[in-house]
Amino acid sequence: VTSDGVTKEVMNAMWSKDTEQKLVNDYNAVKLGVYGSTTSPEAKEKVDAYTAYLNERKALKEQIDADCAELGIL
Repeated sequence: VTSDGVTKEVMNAMWSKDTEQKLVNDYNAVKLGVYGSTTSPEAKEKVDAYTAYLNERKALKEQIDADCAELGIL
């Protein structure tokens, strides 16, 4: 058991690869102008969803790293 292994398993349990890929694709579509203006409500919604996902992943990784450090898991 490693910190990276725990992180990978938790991330996969929280978000499927399909969910992650959809968020990335939607974000890229906004950046490429597929939704028209990058400030349209639909575009903003896609960017906000991806940003929220990234923030949740970051917080979860930090928590896992802290827990693993406390438990002596490398």
